[in-house]
Amino acid sequence: MLREPGLRVGVGTYNQRYANKISRWTRRLLDRLGIEATGAVDSWNLPNGSSYIARGAGVGLAGEPVDLWICDDPFKNREQADSATVQEKVWEWHMDDVTPRIQKGGAYILIHTRWNAGDLIGRVLKSEDKDAWRFVRLPAIAETQEQRDRVHERLGLPLGEADPLNREPGAPLCPAAFDAEALADKERVQGVGFQSLYQQDEVPRGGSFFQRDWFLDVDAVPAGTEWVRYWDLAASRDDSACFTSGVLMGRHGTGENVRYFIGDVIRGRWAPAERNETILQTARGDSTRAGFKRTWFEKPVFDKNGQASRAIVAKLSGYPASPDNVGGAGSKELRAEPMAGAAKAGLIKLLAGGSWRAAYLTELEGFPRGQWKDQVDSSTGAFNRLTKPQGGWA
Repeated sequence: MLREPGLRVGVGTYNQRYANKISRWTRRLLDRLGIEATGAVDSWNLPNGSSYIARGAGVGLAGEPVDLWICDDPFKNREQADSATVQEKVWEWHMDDVTPRIQKGGAYILIHTRWNAGDLIGRVLKSEDKDAWRFVRLPAIAETQEQRDRVHERLGLPLGEADPLNREPGAPLCPAAFDAEALADKERVQGVGFQSLYQQDEVPRGGSFFQRDWFLDVDAVPAGTEWVRYWDLAASRDDSACFTSGVLMGRHGTGENVRYFIGDVIRGRWAPAERNETILQTARGDSTRAGFKRTWFEKPVFDKNGQASRAIVAKLSGYPASPDNVGGAGSKELRAEPMAGAAKAGLIKLLAGGSWRAAYLTELEGFPRGQWKDQVDSSTGAFNRLTKPQGGWA
């Protein structure tokens, strides 16, 4: 904008609030350079005639021609990127609002995490306009040529391209921020999410979260293991209804030495009174286990006023129990990612001998496209409570 007087720049992102935040950052940079910009936060000008507009996804650009458009993260997170509704909204914004405003000889820079094949870059790669774009992929960990070609074939990118920075395989992208050891730790924890967030490789969904051979058996768990039981609730005995599921999961150790153990799974279809009695009897048994901390249960969608949750807490009087409101925690898939990463790293063991194991592993292996998700939900709830106690167990 300073070098080219009269340059019209537009910056877009997932919503107007964040677009305005980026605009303020840019204005502060100009202030440090001693240059005064005039206008509103979402539309301002420089003394040399250059101009800047900020727009959130879905916000129109009518009457705002641009010579350079920069779109940084049109999706806020995976939940948005996985939504067919949001995907279509972003695509329509790109096609109907943004693209027509770019003037002859103008440029479009699009930057975002590769969430899935339906995200904006994925749609551009399949569009008739594909050849007008230059695609640059910089994975956090440099790949071998075989690995790079395999990813590029899946993404529809050219094969045979070397790493753009000529790194050796395994070299980190920015060692000052994340060296090889830090990236290995990220991959261990995040699992499938690491591929999208760090390697820019959209991860195919459907049975990709959990694999049966990630879960090895143990005959006993070490002393000092801390346990929680987490329930995913249903409220019907009907044969077609969802199940109520309660997973007992333990954590032992910290840092690189942490391990998780699944000691028991209870699953069934019960009417509310029968279900609550089952939870009570289970809590009595769990309370005798060394290291047991608390019973958690996901506040169900049918419990709008909290009455059902209060009834369960009252039923378990004398045993530590709390509802867990996951309404703002994202989709089931998003909540499952941390556990999937730990399982892939071999950090989750199953106590041998339980009759629940076969059905449990079958459900995990089929997630998220399988018919049932109750045991997955109760597992990820327990895992997330063990990894993020949020102020302790009390």
